[in-house]
Amino acid sequence: MSTKGTADVVFCLDASASMGPCIEGVKSHIASFVDGLNDGGQQSWNLRLDYVAHWAGPGLHMESMHEPNLVAAFYGSSSTQQGARLFTSDLEEFKGGLSRVQTGANEASLAALDSCLDFPWRPAGESHRVIVFMTDEPTSGGQETEKQEGKLPELIQKIMDLRVMLFVIGPECP
Repeated sequence: MSTKGTADVVFCLDASASMGPCIEGVKSHIASFVDGLNDGGQQSWNLRLDYVAHWAGPGLHMESMHEPNLVAAFYGSSSTQQGARLFTSDLEEFKGGLSRVQTGANEASLAALDSCLDFPWRPAGESHRVIVFMTDEPTSGGQETEKQEGKLPELIQKIMDLRVMLFVIGPECP
């Protein structure tokens, strides 16, 4: 089966307080990008979209389009990932969810990226898997950085094992 024109895309969006001055512009540009995918006329897309807006302190806050508490939906004792409502093919629904994103406290970027990897992706042979990771903070900053950076080799391996294409938009960081 060909994966041409077929993709699951998750936008991993830093929604910390430092993003406050630019969050509306980021959301607007993501919406414009998604609109542009349909304007080409030559290419037909089979897309499933979602986002993870994240911030930390106190606790870890992650939300997606339909899951206001993604941590509980994925990892809570009463909920499972299979029960979580994730991804949509409806571009207007995606943009509507994205428009509701608000900023919070500090970053927990690598923890959020790890949660994005736990999404229920279509099989790799049937779809491209894409994460667009957007932040204004180096991954060496934010909440519990030593703990997060300690898991970096495992996170890299998980990205490779899942065959996810990761695009990072943020400051340079060793």
